[in-house]
Amino acid sequence: MSDAEQQERIAQLLSALRDENEALRHHARIELGQMGMEALPES
Repeated sequence: MSDAEQQERIAQLLSALRDENEALRHHARIELGQMGMEALPES
């Protein structure tokens, strides 16, 4: 996965954290947790 693709995926997952669907929020938390520090934006 390219950096641009990964950044887009992270943006989608962060957006999913605000979704009304509990299952979607849960999935996003799990995926972001597995990504670890890579999911954090660089300053």
